[in-house]
Amino acid sequence: FQEEQMNFDNGSSEFETTPHVMLGAVPPPNLTLLTIPEQIAAQLAREIVDGLFQVDEKLSEEKLASRFGVSRGPIRDAIALLERNAFVRSKPRLSARVNAITHDDARQLFEVRARLFGLQASYAARRATPPDVDLMREAVAALERHHKENPSDVGGFFTSSTRVWIIVDRVARARRISSVTANVAGSAIWQLAFRDRLHTAVNTLPGRTFLAHWKKMIDAIAEGDELGADQAAQNVVGTTWQMIEKAFAEGNTKARA
Repeated sequence: FQEEQMNFDNGSSEFETTPHVMLGAVPPPNLTLLTIPEQIAAQLAREIVDGLFQVDEKLSEEKLASRFGVSRGPIRDAIALLERNAFVRSKPRLSARVNAITHDDARQLFEVRARLFGLQASYAARRATPPDVDLMREAVAALERHHKENPSDVGGFFTSSTRVWIIVDRVARARRISSVTANVAGSAIWQLAFRDRLHTAVNTLPGRTFLAHWKKMIDAIAEGDELGADQAAQNVVGTTWQMIEKAFAEGNTKARA
């Protein structure tokens, strides 16, 4: 991504995982903006990133359903999310297997996500009403407050940003684009997977830049500036990718040490 050229459903379930490992120094985020499958996918993605699953290891639906206290349906949906985001691969009637997470895989996903979100933002600029704009501004203001009041809650910061994505998607009123986007959506999954490594990122320039691009996008939507909304939306995703890419680099440095 270049800095200047650049669905989730709103779940309401209170869901807490029962992980078999320590979650690390960063407090677990409030994931209630995500559906149960998204919450499970985020937890499993984090464990894959942290090396708690081996490459090619099978994911047993039965064991995961028992671990998370849900039926197999949400587990299948979570695995489908992981597959769309390149964390696992699967074949019909066979258990999903863990993928090696590569820099190139991640970059491709974020590039596609950026283009799609830019398109959604341009439709929002075309169709937003004054009440829509007020709702989007309110959501971004809540995100900024969360960042200021809970600077260590990286997971909460990015799950809160998901609420803004949801609102923009609804304001765009573009069902076909929403459908395609839902098949590659997953920036929140990646952010939560890397949240320990992103712990300092949201307190530094990339985190502030992330918020600034959100505000620019809403301003462009309010003005009916489709091109400006598209560019700012792509920059939101691009800034997210910059933080993820940095986390990749830090992980590789530790692995070589």
